[in-house]
Amino acid sequence: MMPVVMIGCVIGMSLPFVLNKLGFDPAAASAPLITSVCDASGVLIYLFIASKFLAIG
Repeated sequence: MMPVVMIGCVIGMSLPFVLNKLGFDPAAASAPLITSVCDASGVLIYLFIASKFLAIG
């Protein structure tokens, strides 16, 4: 859980700045986008750790 929370914090902190730099409204797009990216990265981190524990790949 620690890597997922850390990644979520970094994404949640940096995404509004990135969206503002690209010219999008950071308030409107941040919440759904942060949730989606954090969920997807959480699944990828989980699968990476599981593959290392099971010695797959």
